[in-house]
Amino acid sequence: MHILDEIRLLRFVDSQRGKPFQWGFRDCNTLGLHILDMLTGAQYAQKVRGRYGTEIGAIRFFKKCGLDWIRDLPEKFGATRIKPGFERAGDFLIVQTLRWQACHVCLGESAVTVTPERGVEIVPLSVLDPYRVFRLPVEAVRVGAGPGPDLTKIRMSA
Repeated sequence: MHILDEIRLLRFVDSQRGKPFQWGFRDCNTLGLHILDMLTGAQYAQKVRGRYGTEIGAIRFFKKCGLDWIRDLPEKFGATRIKPGFERAGDFLIVQTLRWQACHVCLGESAVTVTPERGVEIVPLSVLDPYRVFRLPVEAVRVGAGPGPDLTKIRMSA
């Protein structure tokens, strides 16, 4: 990850830290999508924002639109799976639960996460274990990427 993107990531995390959890606006998937958009120039978070307001609504929405972090990060963005222990800032950390995949983003020795109980916070990586690590290729990350192409009219999965 380019140093400018890492700075943008850390500034964004700092601006969100301590804010309360809210389904469809500030949950683990919308946080991950916002950071993915920030790094790649995509606009997935805009497509998701406000589309559900409960846990069941989130499960139904992501099942319907086909978001699968473990499949989509490699297929759509060319992300490489990295062995845990070798993650670095900007890597996506995916925790598979019984109900869904929760997305978190690595900040080095810690990660940004968001939970209903504590909102947006920074936690040690050990709190998330076990997790899968995915790293975007350099060519997928646009230095200084902001709003990119309008992807709001397409499904998230192919």
